Amino acid sequence: MAQCLLLGGNGFIGRNLALALADAGHSVLSADLIHAETLNHPLINYSIGDLAHKQYIDDCLQKGPFDFVFLLACTLIPSSGEKEFLVEQEFQRVLGYSLPEKMRRFGAKTLVYFSSGGAIYGNNGMSINHENAQLCPINYYGEAKKMLEEAIQTDTLAYGIDYLILRPSNPYGIGQKLNAAQGLIAVTLGKVLQGEPVEIWGDGEVVRDYLHISDLTAAVLALLNQDKARNEIYNVGSGVGKTVNQILEIIQLQVDYPLDIRYGEGRKVDVIANVLNVEKIQSRVNWLPKVSIEQGISELWQHIRKSH
Repeated sequence: MAQCLLLGGNGFIGRNLALALADAGHSVLSADLIHAETLNHPLINYSIGDLAHKQYIDDCLQKGPFDFVFLLACTLIPSSGEKEFLVEQEFQRVLGYSLPEKMRRFGAKTLVYFSSGGAIYGNNGMSINHENAQLCPINYYGEAKKMLEEAIQTDTLAYGIDYLILRPSNPYGIGQKLNAAQGLIAVTLGKVLQGEPVEIWGDGEVVRDYLHISDLTAAVLALLNQDKARNEIYNVGSGVGKTVNQILEIIQLQVDYPLDIRYGEGRKVDVIANVLNVEKIQSRVNWLPKVSIEQGISELWQHIRKSH
């Protein structure tokens, strides 16, 4: 059984990951500034504090030693501007950039960083990206992820700890906010639930790789169980691209009335097309996504209807 610390553990990915880790027999400490509804599991504990304070990070690490420290916290989204980028840099200076040294000091073994499987590649001319593809972020979110990836690879080596850098595609599923500033599938279903129009930036032809949250957490668990997978970067996606319009068509099949779709001007911060090549993770840990986009959207919509 491993001991796991989740920094930024009360978000969509963090909550699902905490539950998956605990169900697999690992003990979890979920640390975050926000207090979401706690998961009732004997192996999950919670700590609420400011991740931007050095002492709070020390206090969390002192509760170890941890086998895995997951860095999920980020203050940016793809549409964030320069001002938000500068805030994120200060935030990660305290949290992310100092983490390898703190982990060595408190005996933690492996840093698992959740980067980006979309924004970090940007418009590099490739519609399908493998891990060695050129990184050409076109927004501050992608640039921040790129910078922290580079720092983690350098600093973990310097302090003698291992790392895993994960580049997830676009995760979706139960527990995702319906009124957030990102997350096409959940936000669209939220609009449908409220009877509101669905607003789309551009013509709906941008291509994305969507991955069910259960497949993402399964990939993480598979990587943790393989010592030889350490000190590498992994794409984690479905390997299949869907346009926004195709996603809307799948959602329409779940809804009893026509969607009110309103197209607006496209945004410069949006990557034109990105699908992840996932051959590396598949070859290293024999992982494959199991939930089709049609099944995942159907299950999420049924859950939303029952919950509301």
